[in-house]
Amino acid sequence: MQDSIGTRLESGVSGNFGIVRAIACYTVVIVHAYGVVLAEVGRDQYVHLFGFTPDWLAVNVFFLLSGMLLSYSLDFKPAFLPFVAGRLIRWMPAVFIAVLLAVLVVGPLMTRLPLEVYANPAALGEFIVNIISFQNVDTPLPGVFADNATGPSLFVPLWTMKYEILFSILLAASVATPVWRMKWVIYTGIAVTLVAWAIVFHDAGPLRANRPFEHMLRFAGAFALGIAIYRLRFRLPHSLPILAGLFAVALAANNTPAGPILGLLALGYGVAFVGTMKLKVPAVLLLIGSASYGIYIYAFPIQQILYAISPEASPIANGLWTIAFTTPFAVISWLAVEKPLNEWRRSHLHMKKAAVAA
Repeated sequence: MQDSIGTRLESGVSGNFGIVRAIACYTVVIVHAYGVVLAEVGRDQYVHLFGFTPDWLAVNVFFLLSGMLLSYSLDFKPAFLPFVAGRLIRWMPAVFIAVLLAVLVVGPLMTRLPLEVYANPAALGEFIVNIISFQNVDTPLPGVFADNATGPSLFVPLWTMKYEILFSILLAASVATPVWRMKWVIYTGIAVTLVAWAIVFHDAGPLRANRPFEHMLRFAGAFALGIAIYRLRFRLPHSLPILAGLFAVALAANNTPAGPILGLLALGYGVAFVGTMKLKVPAVLLLIGSASYGIYIYAFPIQQILYAISPEASPIANGLWTIAFTTPFAVISWLAVEKPLNEWRRSHLHMKKAAVAA
């Protein structure tokens, strides 16, 4: 039998996906540190690879993983309502607790206002609702981080969650209907999305200037490629030469119109390849991989706190200290909140244990 991505997934060789996500989270942290400390530096001055900055590539990885692993989970039990309920149980409690910690701990300690002014029910209620609904994640706490270089936001990275929720619902709806079994419909949809992706992202044209459209298509392309990799998993060899060849072609095309789409294809195969490598991974790294969602939630508030305390620190220092402080918070969130709820949702909603807590 061919050594493929699919055979490795079926045999349970998939524990590296969480580590891939954690590395992507840490990449976002380091790049965000430059925005937090050097807000005057525009993104056009950042390093770009395949048409994107490293943190944007990392976010593409998040959506690649979601498309791949949610397809894997839905193949086991294609039930719409249990799946959607399971996703909300997976996502929302950790966010809600982080928001409460921000309101009850970070705010009172960091606000410049008197506590009786800070504790305005209307302002705090607006903050809580806007963050947990993902509709306005830039909403600040009263008087908190008002002097920070990048502004007073605490949960900026959560702006991508509304796309994650939308794509997950659409995927679940397709799996729960005959559409998922109509291969030509699925592959046509994926192909159209990737062709549109290649057309739009080949340069910095007017379509990319439309930010909502640009975000929707960028994430949809990565998510669709993740679905395609899962659907074609038994036809995709697990091959180091193929991985090297894809990245060689993509790197050769870097800074050309073909760079973004070739880079996405190489990145997608790379995620699947690394995620299914047969490695003896230390338990502590597996734990950090499982806790990667918490890194995503807690990192930016901690970056903002560190900047408020020590604005003279370099971006690298801010990023590394953020990782050092965020990782324990994320692990505690995983062990105390996310893992118990994951086990509950799998036992009560009959969800398959995915390769990583997607």
